[in-house]
Amino acid sequence: MSDLTNKDAEQDSKLAVLESRVESFRERVISLEERMKEVPQMNELDSFASRIEKQNDDLKNRVRQLERWVWGAAAVIAVGAFVIGIAANAQEVKDDFNSLYTSTSLTDDFWNVSSRKQNINQ
Repeated sequence: MSDLTNKDAEQDSKLAVLESRVESFRERVISLEERMKEVPQMNELDSFASRIEKQNDDLKNRVRQLERWVWGAAAVIAVGAFVIGIAANAQEVKDDFNSLYTSTSLTDDFWNVSSRKQNINQ
């Protein structure tokens, strides 16, 4: 009978150890469940991610609009500079044209140049 009593006592001690472990695990599970309540749920994280994505898209659209505006302004400035350059050059071309064709003949220009060279040489 002593073997049976020893076996029974050994099993009781093992059972007590297992019961204490189960109780310890139960307390850990309860504390983890409470901690999980504090952590944001997945649907909250999804909504947060979608808000961030929407803000990112809005920012990209604003940058694209600004880029278009800058390119448009650059094109307007380029056209304005081109037109002003043409207008400024048009007066010079008109003056050159008038000076070439207002003389009576091309030979007059030739003789005037020749006479100037003679005056210089003397």
